[in-house]
Amino acid sequence: MHKERLFSELALIEELKHTDERFKSYKITHKDPLKIEFRLFIKGYEYIFCAIYPKLFPYQVIIVKKITDFFTGHCYGDGAMCLKWGNDNWSNEITLTMLIKNLIDLLEVENPLGLTHGISESGDEFTLGQRLRYVKKYALIFPYDLMKKLNEFGYVEAFEKVISNDKIYYFLKSIDTEEIEEAEISSEIKKIKYFKTTWTYNDLRNLTSKFIYEMCNQSGSNEKVDVLLISSDFRFMYISKMLDEITEVDVVFSDAEIEKRLPFEKEFLNKKIAILGLGSVGSRVLMDLARAGFKNFFIIDDDIFLPYNSIRHELNLDDCGEYKVEALKRKIEKTINNNVKIEAKTLNFIGQESSTSLNGFFERLSTCEIIIDCTANDNMLMLTNEVVKSENISFVSGAIMPGGLGNVLFVRKRDENVFPSDILSCYYQATADMNLFPDISYKYGARFGEKEYVASMSDCSIIAGLIGKTAISLLSNEDNQVFKDNIYIFSTSNFGDFKLPYNTYAFKANPIPNKAERFDAEKIEKGKMIYENFCATEDN
Repeated sequence: MHKERLFSELALIEELKHTDERFKSYKITHKDPLKIEFRLFIKGYEYIFCAIYPKLFPYQVIIVKKITDFFTGHCYGDGAMCLKWGNDNWSNEITLTMLIKNLIDLLEVENPLGLTHGISESGDEFTLGQRLRYVKKYALIFPYDLMKKLNEFGYVEAFEKVISNDKIYYFLKSIDTEEIEEAEISSEIKKIKYFKTTWTYNDLRNLTSKFIYEMCNQSGSNEKVDVLLISSDFRFMYISKMLDEITEVDVVFSDAEIEKRLPFEKEFLNKKIAILGLGSVGSRVLMDLARAGFKNFFIIDDDIFLPYNSIRHELNLDDCGEYKVEALKRKIEKTINNNVKIEAKTLNFIGQESSTSLNGFFERLSTCEIIIDCTANDNMLMLTNEVVKSENISFVSGAIMPGGLGNVLFVRKRDENVFPSDILSCYYQATADMNLFPDISYKYGARFGEKEYVASMSDCSIIAGLIGKTAISLLSNEDNQVFKDNIYIFSTSNFGDFKLPYNTYAFKANPIPNKAERFDAEKIEKGKMIYENFCATEDN
């Protein structure tokens, strides 16, 4: 700690004492670390604070803590004041005198101990997680839109959540959040009676449970329910636990309603999406689209989830032994959206299945707005070709290259005169020309000479994100140039032509009335063999 700077600090504080009558007095209460207690007199009330100089001052932030008990939104749970300058914008030019002046301005505006109160806006907003970190015992998470709909008194419903540190959160239901109102919620729902009062914060602190009970009777209700009292400035709320005691509740305002979070219309989110293959890529695509608000899916996969799948999958060890489609359906319904409509089929349509099952598959597929293929199997592409062509359906297919060296994305827009068979033939020839794939590939990996590459969950996430964004763009029928081509190859490694991360190969696939005239049959066959060798690696 710089002694010369400390002497300068004390001189500035002494000067403030003589130039601002609101700064009444100060004294040094500790020398290592240096602590200074000071008193302010604002609008007839005395406020006492303690300033603590850290070891590395002036390169560390001076801590100013309140000793007088009062409420302000500019204070942390440990009593430390937030005074414009924090760790993110602190500089060695800032002095305690500057912090005290900011503190005086804050108290002048908010007048926390007085009868009338104001609100001093914050330059930086806490995140929800930061605000909850400092709550004492109870926290009420209160949506802004619900505040506007409250009458003088009535009832609200809240979900009670006890977290690991024994704090209790009450999540108030938003009146106009349809997805929450219609869902079957497994959490305990508490019924809370609320009162909008004309009392100040200090008035509320002096109320007794007996008084609250009498007030409830006057409103025509004798039931013993939790009571929520709202102060005149909507900042101080209390819950009476069964009217036996008054408990102070920290209030956290929430502005995360579904309508504000999602930019899509409800009709758009009801479009039916088919996802073929629910492995490492397909499971992520499904979860991403469900989180985006889409709620009408047709999903197909006949595989069982096994322990090794947990390396690269949205499911976990708790789901072992279950069909992937059924476990994913349950996970979405339980943790993301109770109103989602998922038709799940455990059928293998590129293997041996009954003709009845196959016909049923085509019928359901033809009702979808888009088909997303995550099987990494060219047989599935050819299987869906006629459905895409006859029903004019948008199509997206994506796969990870051996070893996670890159990603392949096929895109077909609605009304475009190109189909999966055309795209696949173009890709076969390009594969032979560019020689992108390794000579040796194995489960999740590839080998070039002595160097081995293994695909990770990050590789799966890259292509899954591309597929999800592409699907949303195609469903919106936007006339943009983002997907002007049909075949995209994204490199993500340091091997060969892929040394430039995210270098993109993109080209158009034209309709092919006669493949022999447009393409080199030998190259197509070579490319097909390379591609099939790649597809022989099992998905997870």
